[in-house]
Amino acid sequence: MGRDGYFSLNLLSNSERIAADKSVAHGLLGDLAYNAGKRYEDFSASTDRIAEYGLMALVGGVAAKKLGLFAVVAAFALKFVKIILIGLGVAGAGLINFFRRKPRSDAADGPA
Repeated sequence: MGRDGYFSLNLLSNSERIAADKSVAHGLLGDLAYNAGKRYEDFSASTDRIAEYGLMALVGGVAAKKLGLFAVVAAFALKFVKIILIGLGVAGAGLINFFRRKPRSDAADGPA
């Protein structure tokens, strides 16, 4: 992590070569470096902006945002659960009516 951003690397490999490629990736990670003055350690309180909130507020804010999203998703899912339960109830009632029908009696029709 630096003052102006961060490095993001992805290792794409076959499962047979992952062990060998990991050692190469660790070597590449060891060679990464920010330019002078852009490292995280080069922070200067006199010139750099400081956030008005701390790390815990950032994490807490993200968590609250996610919890709000989960509430919206849960409310949306509950609407579909109601529709599915109503549909299952209607289908169940139809099956019960189908199997409760009185069998036709051929004797009432008379001889053929």
